[in-house]
Amino acid sequence: MEAQTNWIYNIVPRLLLYVLEALKFHYARIRANPYGEKENPFPQIERYVLCPNAGKDVPDVASIKKDLRKGFPSGIDCEVRVLRDGAPEDMINLYVRFTKVGDEQVKKCGRTQRAVVEIIDNCVKKDILAEYLIETRVEAMDAITLPFNDEIAIEEMKKEEYDKGRDEGRNEERENSRKRSLSYLRDVLKYRFSVEPEETTRPLGDKSLEKLDELTSRVFERADYDDFLSGI
Repeated sequence: MEAQTNWIYNIVPRLLLYVLEALKFHYARIRANPYGEKENPFPQIERYVLCPNAGKDVPDVASIKKDLRKGFPSGIDCEVRVLRDGAPEDMINLYVRFTKVGDEQVKKCGRTQRAVVEIIDNCVKKDILAEYLIETRVEAMDAITLPFNDEIAIEEMKKEEYDKGRDEGRNEERENSRKRSLSYLRDVLKYRFSVEPEETTRPLGDKSLEKLDELTSRVFERADYDDFLSGI
């Protein structure tokens, strides 16, 4: 079961990934070996997505083959039943109302502990899963907080990856500048002292951008190549 405010077809392959993960846990729990010769019992698998805002254009059953591959062979398929709402006061209907209260409080308070408290208090006032929330308030708060923490962690990971990519981009640009400076310095040395570029690899190849620029500015101050090397 997956809950989604608005429909996107990426839900279908996402649920397939959930199913594969669930199968791994299932086989581990019953101590079955999917790589062995003994046939293992295969569980009945049902996939649902609860999407209150799914429009009339969203099918009751969405699949990889029909909706993502447009009827073309996919090699693997996954069907997902779309639930829009339930009958008054049934579990699906209560869950939909609960998620709406959650969305409202997150908009007001952000993904904070205050939002968690407001979600529970408002649901109790509106008699949405009130008995459960009163009896298991601490557990309910933990259950609501966990996705918040997960999303915060994901955002932190995204920021770290962005910063890493930015730094890598800067490092790459700096290295390209260093290589250009090295190439220019080799050309100057060849012109000034008739030194072939291959001869400069060992003394100059690992020098920093700043050092290469400094050496380039001093080439014409040196009497010969050996004098130039003495200043490195």
